[in-house]
Amino acid sequence: MIPRISTVVMTHPDRIESAQRLVDAHPDMSIRIVLDPRPDGPPAAVRTARRAWSAMPGDASHHLVLQDDVRGTAHLGQHVTGAVAAMPDSPLCFFTEWGSKTAQAVRMAALCGNAWAEIVDHLHTSQAVLLPAALVRQLQAHMATPGVADDDAVADADLLFGFLRERGTTPLVSVPNLVEHIELPSLLGNDILRGPRHSPCFDPSLPTHDWDSGVWRPAAVLPQFSTRDARSYCHLRETGGGWTSPQTVDWLRERGLALPELVERFRSRLGALPAAARIRAVIAETMLFELWVTAYAAGVVLREHHGLDPDTAGGRLRAPVADRAWASLVPGALRKILPLPVSHWLAEELRALVRDAVSAGGSTR
Repeated sequence: MIPRISTVVMTHPDRIESAQRLVDAHPDMSIRIVLDPRPDGPPAAVRTARRAWSAMPGDASHHLVLQDDVRGTAHLGQHVTGAVAAMPDSPLCFFTEWGSKTAQAVRMAALCGNAWAEIVDHLHTSQAVLLPAALVRQLQAHMATPGVADDDAVADADLLFGFLRERGTTPLVSVPNLVEHIELPSLLGNDILRGPRHSPCFDPSLPTHDWDSGVWRPAAVLPQFSTRDARSYCHLRETGGGWTSPQTVDWLRERGLALPELVERFRSRLGALPAAARIRAVIAETMLFELWVTAYAAGVVLREHHGLDPDTAGGRLRAPVADRAWASLVPGALRKILPLPVSHWLAEELRALVRDAVSAGGSTR
């Protein structure tokens, strides 16, 4: 069955030009603009989200809600249709931000060759979300419940993903992402609070892509650099779906990899980089080590839990999707610490270090 996908972009009158730009860029999608019903009221995206999810026509099989601060990849409509055909019954997201736990799941999925990753963040962004029609109707009823969607009491993303969790439904994010976040001045102040929020693996000219049903799910362990305290953690999934999060160095120590051994490996590889002195002048070694050990632990997890040998991992690291995803580890982790031009320069200079760390972790016996 060919999916019948309706698409809207939610916006505020002050940013309607951004919404119209998205409409004009993808004429084949027949994107409709949904405006904030109370533009003079206090900033609150949930009231526009209510209207956006209620805008699904009766004959649609799926409904896609975009926000006005995104741009889509080339042939966005074709990619969305292919994605829905592969996963017709799942809630699908086409963006996650590069510093999130889910972004790290995307990086792991890219190395495992999966087209989808499970969203593992309790709170996730809602820049581009698609739901099957039956689920949209349930969401509409949920939002109409008195007190559930009060303008000042809940964020639109919290409402949406809380609704999905309550139903035991796990949303998925596409690998690669199909939209990119644009840094517009946020009506809610998120640009200052959270820093630049880009995709871990957006390709503006994405060619034909095989949208299959392969999903990467963190079976047991997900290493991540936390932007909250600039440390690396290994999130361990517990029975029942919860997580415990020891520091990555402690998790590796339990596997026989002592801290002095890890530090020696890190310093040896960092020192071999042509720009090592300049890199050390820009960012402390302590933070670089936490980034390196995140990639190193990822290699260990890929080998132990997903059966990925170092040669295969090394080859996939150079494929376009995985290359973009792992190159975004550094700027995503440092988005609140360094200006983007500096973090992008670092990402390029550290590209070999990150690749080597994943491969080295995967080679550990």
